[in-house]
Amino acid sequence: MIAEVKKQLQKKKHHRFSSFFVCYTVVHLIVVAVILCGLWEWLREYEMHTPKQVVAATAQNVEQGDLSLFENAFAPDAMVFSTKDDLMKNLSDYLQDKKITTRQQEETEYLLLADDEQFASIQLQTTGQKTFFGFEKQQVTDVSLLRSFQNSYTITAPKQAK
Repeated sequence: MIAEVKKQLQKKKHHRFSSFFVCYTVVHLIVVAVILCGLWEWLREYEMHTPKQVVAATAQNVEQGDLSLFENAFAPDAMVFSTKDDLMKNLSDYLQDKKITTRQQEETEYLLLADDEQFASIQLQTTGQKTFFGFEKQQVTDVSLLRSFQNSYTITAPKQAK
């Protein structure tokens, strides 16, 4: 009889310990999973707000045909195009089927290249807004076109032609 009581007590102790151990393990796994998800989001946000990533996203948008970035680069007195639409059409024709890449010129200035040929310069500036994790958001503030985007023609004529 005493032996049976000892066996029942050992079973209860073993059952309590195994339940405690399972709960302990589950709680720690949940805590580790939450910490890893938080770290993943922090790293994703950090990567997304670096200047190089912002410029790479801008280049990808331009490569996909979004030329809205260049609408403010139109200056009637400095360009040979009479309207913004003419500039956008020629720019679109020029960039069609070209690989757009970037290269850092200065700390906040980057060049946009179409098939390794410079065609625009962009400036980055912080917006003053912070993300959830405290990273400063970057945005493209100034766009300058480095080409005229017109076809050049050579006309050959005799010397006496008028």
